[in-house]
Amino acid sequence: MLKLPQQLFISKKITLDLTKESVDQMIWQSTPQGFKIKQLDANRYTFLSNLSIGTLTMQGNPGFFEGISLQGELIAVSENSTTVRLYTKWRHELSLVTGIWLVMLVAHLVGGDVPLNDVLSFLPGALLVLGTAYRVQEQALLKRIERLFEKP
Repeated sequence: MLKLPQQLFISKKITLDLTKESVDQMIWQSTPQGFKIKQLDANRYTFLSNLSIGTLTMQGNPGFFEGISLQGELIAVSENSTTVRLYTKWRHELSLVTGIWLVMLVAHLVGGDVPLNDVLSFLPGALLVLGTAYRVQEQALLKRIERLFEKP
């Protein structure tokens, strides 16, 4: 199976000496700073940043893209221990960039006016710029989420 480089994704586990129910309460009784929390089911959450730059989200967005977000999953390790797994998913914008690059490649191969230098530099350049912009924002969101689980 093809493994994407680990640098594309964030994956972090935080283990707390609390029951899963206590961690769930901790999440809902907190006052998130700079993000919103959306519960997906009894054990899964999405943490959405209030600020997303370069993510195809805009005012009035009908919800096709979530912006900068991390997924969270509560995993009961024992009766009094819970692991919170925080992770990112594949960004749809990167699929769009890859699709544009494929169109450029095909246009070049069939004799279009797309120079080879543009084809060769577009994908790595776009992935580097977008990947860095997303990673910086995702890391900032991760730090804000981690504060929810710090002991008082």
